[in-house]
Amino acid sequence: MDVRRGVKGVVFDIRNGEPIYLLLHRVLNWRGWEFPKGGVEEDEDHIEALKREIKEETGLEVNEIITELPKSEWKAEGGTSYSYKQYLVRADSSQAVVLQREPVVEHDAYRWVKYEEAMKLLTWENDKQALKFAHGIVKKLAEKRDKNGSEGKES
Repeated sequence: MDVRRGVKGVVFDIRNGEPIYLLLHRVLNWRGWEFPKGGVEEDEDHIEALKREIKEETGLEVNEIITELPKSEWKAEGGTSYSYKQYLVRADSSQAVVLQREPVVEHDAYRWVKYEEAMKLLTWENDKQALKFAHGIVKKLAEKRDKNGSEGKES
């Protein structure tokens, strides 16, 4: 059985004290909203793949990997199985997002959105589950920051 290993980054930042999430609009093979993701190459570990995929697909540098999220596994119609490690990742939303154009256009748009809008936009249930799990962690981080007297980045 063919199993493709991959990584997915639930990318967030804190703006005006509220978490926002980066979604990409996919146009290659299907249309809809998703998180940055991709395959793990033979010579890299999952963290290296995560950083590479986020950089390739968005141009953003990973500021911090907060934690690993529950794994996402599914089987495609053709019989290929996918096993993706998912991570909660903080990036700087004030940085310009530059969508990858070569060798193919995979995404044609991006949006930084609040949790509720992200839940409406995301196409796949496994992405919604990852976001729900991640958002619980992000809310605790934001509360801890508020208690410590430091605000999220203003923009």
